[in-house]
Amino acid sequence: MKTKAVIYCRVSTDKQVREGNGLAGQEKRCQDFAKQNGLIVDKVFRDAGYSGALMNRPSIHALLQHISKNNGGFVVIIDDLSRLSRDNVDYYFLKNVVESSGNELRCVNMILEKTPDGEFRELLMVGFSQLERKKNTERVINRMTARLQLGYWTFDCPPGYKYTKAPDGGGILILDEPKASIVKEAMEGFASGRFLTQADIKDFLTTKRFCHKGEFKEVNHKQAGRILTQPLYGGFIHFPSWGIHMVKGKHPAIVSPEIYYKIQEKLKLRANKQFTRKCDNEDFPIRGFALCPECETPYTGSWSTGRKGIQYAYYRCNNKECLLPKKNIKKSALEEIFINALQEITPVDQLINLTKAIALDVFSNRAEQQDATLEETQREMKKIGSFSFEGAL
Repeated sequence: MKTKAVIYCRVSTDKQVREGNGLAGQEKRCQDFAKQNGLIVDKVFRDAGYSGALMNRPSIHALLQHISKNNGGFVVIIDDLSRLSRDNVDYYFLKNVVESSGNELRCVNMILEKTPDGEFRELLMVGFSQLERKKNTERVINRMTARLQLGYWTFDCPPGYKYTKAPDGGGILILDEPKASIVKEAMEGFASGRFLTQADIKDFLTTKRFCHKGEFKEVNHKQAGRILTQPLYGGFIHFPSWGIHMVKGKHPAIVSPEIYYKIQEKLKLRANKQFTRKCDNEDFPIRGFALCPECETPYTGSWSTGRKGIQYAYYRCNNKECLLPKKNIKKSALEEIFINALQEITPVDQLINLTKAIALDVFSNRAEQQDATLEETQREMKKIGSFSFEGAL
């Protein structure tokens, strides 16, 4: 009876998967190896686009489960030792799992011998695979660092940008409309005071049905925060973990550096709890002061555009738990109520004059008390100086 075999194939990059390189060739060599050695291939396991430095690969786990539940007796065929793993610790761990359950690991391009010399050669090949992986990683990081220093972003692009081919053959960010214009409006609105909080940014982006990839999903607070703090939008390349700090980028900025830094200062003040909520937007002067009559949440304000393109200004309550059926109120109506309320509590001239007189009287009394305290202190200091002089004599 012929021994059953399972084949394991792996390629590291999505590009290899798309172009069809690697997996088919590995499987063909393993199939030929099985036929030459009288083995019957029971199943083929393929991990496409998974690094050899990772253990979390779906097909390697499926392979181990398959040979385990079938009570061993399999030959596990790999095209090269590096296909199993490019990390020496992980390689020997996986090999031990395979062999400890009554199976055998065999390699197409190398005979695995249970002799001191054979085990040493295996150790050298596994070590070389790990060295090669680390050197490849080092070369990639060096190339990416060099491009970052030159002002080219090398990672996934944020919303509002997309990649195109740069003159030097690499990639360069360009604006992705209409997303770039939406990001610009959000950031400039936060800088000017049109939007006071990240929640306002979130609501604005949601109303615009803003999304980066795929189908629209409601924007959350973290996404709003990432947009406000993304240096790329200000025209900068920033990657501190690789020693890259605010390098002027080759890509077009979505907002000016001044706007970007103004936003960071505002966020910094909030983080340090030094930010006092105030309205610096002249369009909505009582935003933050006027409260919802139902839940007492501070009103926020914004412009709405009608069907004919006409803009209307409203204050509104953003509390979702508020029971008030109509949460919007016209800007003119609320401000008229506010002005009338101020007029009702405006003090008469006689009261203002009386308040000034009382304040001056209190100030004069405190000044006299401070003068008396100062004179007493000076007398005490003279006494101390006299005692010290007599003691010295």
